[in-house]
Parts: sequence; C-alpha cells; structure tokens
Amino acid sequence: MEVDGVKARLFVHGNAQPTLVVNDLKQGAFQGQIGFWIGPGTIGHFRNVKVTKK
Repeated sequence: MEVDGVKARLFVHGNAQPTLVVNDLKQGAFQGQIGFWIGPGTIGHFRNVKVTKK
C-alpha cells in the first residue's frame, strides 16, 4: 500500500499496477492510522502487509 496525502494505492502479489486506488482518504483526528475493514460476519486474513508513505 502506498499512501500519498489523501490518495492510496493497494498492490497485491507484487503487481506493477494497483488493485485498488482510493483518491479521497478521510483524514482528521486520526491522521497516520490505517484500518482494514472486511465487512460484518466475514473473516479476513492479512499477511506481509507493507505500508509506505511517499
């Protein structure tokens, strides 16, 4: 995941192109934090998560 201001790009399995692009991250009192939400009643597994700031 690359974060640049209010934009974020998520890369999966080392792909050169991002799988997900978010152009309007919500900032405010919690600047500098990232949360992963998978939905109610579901299970998510994360491994080797790397976050970089440009």
